[in-house]
Formats: sequence, C-alpha cells, structure tokens
Amino acid sequence: MAAFGDGVYEDATQYMSKQKRLSNEVRLDAYGLFKQAGVGDNGSVRPGLLDMVGRAKWDAWHKLRGMSATVAKQKYIALAQTIGFNPGASGTAELVRGGETFVQKGGSA
Repeated sequence: MAAFGDGVYEDATQYMSKQKRLSNEVRLDAYGLFKQAGVGDNGSVRPGLLDMVGRAKWDAWHKLRGMSATVAKQKYIALAQTIGFNPGASGTAELVRGGETFVQKGGSA
C-alpha cells in the first residue's frame, strides 16, 4: 500500500464528502475509516435497535478497532481511489471520468 502524506488524505476526505451517489456499503466503510483515523478505537456504547443508522455507523467503526491512524488513512485513500480519486503530483488531485482527467488544485472543486 502506497504511503501518502496528510495532504493527500485531506484531499481524499474532501473528494469523498462531495460524492452523492455512493452505495451504503462504501459510505459506511468511509465513515469507519474516517473515524478510526481521526479518533481511534470506538469506545462508545452501541446505539439501540431503533437507531438503525447509528448502529450501522457504530458497527462500521467498531470493526476497525486496533487499526492505527496511519493504516486507516491509507485505506481511506485506497477506498477513495476505487471511486475515482487519484492523488496527483504537487498537491493536486486528479479525477478521471469517462476518459477525461480533471485536475483539482488544493483539493477544491
């Protein structure tokens, strides 16, 4: 797995936050990795049965317990790459869609 700096991770989080058509599975994986990278192990109480969204998010984060922040960031970047994020050179992020490459400087759209 390639090592990237925090700048690439920040670009990836910005890219992922702007995606509107992600499956629930990808969203939950991204949520769990984001929380593990930023907070660490989940120490909260699992939400009740009636809070299905909260439980799904809790489970996605909890299954990553013990993973380091660095590994979580690397996996988050890899997940973002599977849906089109491509970290470019010198602080730019490239988005490839339909054979065209769009360059976003500084992670902004």
